[in-house]
Amino acid sequence: MPDIRFAPRTHTFSVVRLDPVAMVQHLGDQEALRAAEASSPQSYVVFVDLDSALPFPGKPWYGFTVYLVGPCLRPPEEDSCVTPEMCIPIFPNFDHPEGRDPIRTQSVFPFDNCYIWSGLSMKIRVCARPDGFDWDRTIILRGHEYYRWGRYESEDMGRRIQAQRARAPPPLPLPGSHSGLLPIHSQADSATLSPHFHAMGPLSESQPPTSADVAPTSMPSPAHAGSHANTNSIYSDSSRLSTDSDGCESVDTMMEMGLFSDPTENVELQPLFHLWGDLAANIKQDEIPSPVHLLEECAAISHIIQDARARDPTLPPLPMPNFFGSAAPEPEEEGNIISANVASLAHRKKPKRFRPLKVLHKVRLRIQGLFRLPYIPIWP
Repeated sequence: MPDIRFAPRTHTFSVVRLDPVAMVQHLGDQEALRAAEASSPQSYVVFVDLDSALPFPGKPWYGFTVYLVGPCLRPPEEDSCVTPEMCIPIFPNFDHPEGRDPIRTQSVFPFDNCYIWSGLSMKIRVCARPDGFDWDRTIILRGHEYYRWGRYESEDMGRRIQAQRARAPPPLPLPGSHSGLLPIHSQADSATLSPHFHAMGPLSESQPPTSADVAPTSMPSPAHAGSHANTNSIYSDSSRLSTDSDGCESVDTMMEMGLFSDPTENVELQPLFHLWGDLAANIKQDEIPSPVHLLEECAAISHIIQDARARDPTLPPLPMPNFFGSAAPEPEEEGNIISANVASLAHRKKPKRFRPLKVLHKVRLRIQGLFRLPYIPIWP
């Protein structure tokens, strides 16, 4: 019997396809709609790593952090310090420049030419499906293999950081300081790195990477989406697609993005995908495209939305689902709900007040009754 769930499973490999039309429908802009309909999205393979928010039934979409899977080694990019070995082979693929042992999935991976490209991740939204998601047909990365993948990600992250540091010019010594000695603060100054790098301490070979290390969250920059080296991890050299100047002020928006997400992220620009867990049934090995094309598709739909809002700043915002999945009420409907709640409260009985002295008095009487000698009649 299939295991049907309302949301996709994490730590699994899936096939995804962008839905540009669904991303612009809420705008009501005909030009944006025509541009979205003219696009031709492809299907891609991704590794679904983490939930971006707590999943609840009834939501129109579910947020995840995914890593992109390519059908070849990662092309080198000197500017971003990316080299071909910065990828992780998936068994039964054994081809790697450094002979890395491939990660092994539960249920054998159906393709023998795939790699997870290190650090190339993004936050996405996955459309809910009326028939749910079949967890039995998913290919999972479990336990020790998931840990090994995280170690490979950490190693490649360290290589990129070291390459960036080696390329950066040495900081000038402070006036009056001894030659050859650097100020203490400059030894870990992230300003010596690429401007898009985050300040990070040295990697430890004895500690596994945390979810913050291997689960980056931001989107690729549209200006650089043609270059796959502009990844969207915390240690990549990419910037976000855009930031909302007003931020996300509603509780529902914060909950949908995740309790610990960046509140300046624009959920409207997070790509919306359809997802299938059965790889072999939804894509063939020779049909798997490069993740570079996926970044280009995401950048294109982002430009369409941004251009529409530039033409008409009064376009409606993206409706955000409530935390528990029900649709957010319209302002007029919300006012009616509040009025009904107020009316129902008026008919309720007044709640009893808590009176500590009265409670203590009752307790004292009860204790006296417990220790009172029983009454024994002595006169018939």
